[in-house]
Amino acid sequence: MNESDMYLFSQAILGLEALPALKLTTLRESSPANGESEVSVNRETIVRFRSPLAEGTTLTRSHLTAVFGRHPLLSRIELSPQRDTATLFYLETLPGSARIVVTMDGTGIRDFRGWGQRVDQ
Repeated sequence: MNESDMYLFSQAILGLEALPALKLTTLRESSPANGESEVSVNRETIVRFRSPLAEGTTLTRSHLTAVFGRHPLLSRIELSPQRDTATLFYLETLPGSARIVVTMDGTGIRDFRGWGQRVDQ
């Protein structure tokens, strides 16, 4: 929670403003960043979430994938003990001067509050 969140909560408690719809956990950043150049072919990909994922969360290749052209890359995913960072380790040599596309799909993933992906009905 940051200063902006605390202000919003205090305004809601005082009845001065309604709380906005709360956001689900989103990606805070990735490394390497989108479009970053001169990245080592031995480098893993790291994604950081805005808030921790639920206890017991297991990320699979259906959640976090890396593709070169149309070829899915063999990889291993590890979630940090704090559950706020996922690291994608490549199990094969990445081609030099290649553009690797990493995709994060949040389907079925819940955050520490138990909130999942919002589905409009």
